[in-house]
Amino acid sequence: MILLAALKLILFVIVLAVYFITTLPLLIPFYFRPSPTRVALNYLVHIYSRFVLFFLNVKVNWNLKSDLPRDGKLIVCNHLSYLDILILSSRIPSSFVTSTEMKETFGLGQICILAGCVFVNRKNKKNIHSEVKEITEALKEKINVIIFPEATSTNGEEVLRFRRPLFQSALDAKQNVSPITINYKKLNNEKVTRSNRDQIFWYGDMTFFSHFWKFLKIQKTVVEVTIEAEIPTTQHPDTISISSKSFEIIKNLYQPVLS
Repeated sequence: MILLAALKLILFVIVLAVYFITTLPLLIPFYFRPSPTRVALNYLVHIYSRFVLFFLNVKVNWNLKSDLPRDGKLIVCNHLSYLDILILSSRIPSSFVTSTEMKETFGLGQICILAGCVFVNRKNKKNIHSEVKEITEALKEKINVIIFPEATSTNGEEVLRFRRPLFQSALDAKQNVSPITINYKKLNNEKVTRSNRDQIFWYGDMTFFSHFWKFLKIQKTVVEVTIEAEIPTTQHPDTISISSKSFEIIKNLYQPVLS
């Protein structure tokens, strides 16, 4: 098991190094032409994510109740692990909205920057208008943007109440909201429970590298992702309505880890 984890780690480091080499030249154009550069980065992440999920042996079952989001949709999803990002990117090229704390996390921060992420300061609300504006502009440029409105990853026992402010970007851009639900089903052919969830769920004060090493020891992970029909902003014209509807859909589809 340790040998397999070490092999996965070596492959991951190699892929990460190649990704850095590939994307570093895009940093300069990113400052001058952020939208087209962000599109290129999103597609690169899309390709690399598929490969990483393959050698990590993460099987994703897609339950499509609607077409895949495209052309600048605000995608909202529950949040359980850093693996969520790879899973969603593997099927839907998108920019992710993440916290400035993540940006400052060594390793993860550099990956997020070179993946074209949009950063928000969840502890300081003074910049929320400019952050919403940046997301709105991306949506208007037909770039899919993914947010985790719980504002943190969880232990899987429930979906936390959604934070509303970032939903304003969909209203301002006049784009629909696409709700997606992630359920982690099995680890090594065993149902995800409280006893094994910490191998995959990353939450609280867990450090990334120690948790990632633990995750690499998993031989197989099975995940189910459900894409529901888009929520029209024309029918939910304020952040309270649109966030509540999104929360209701995702909460009803999520299967809590309670045993």
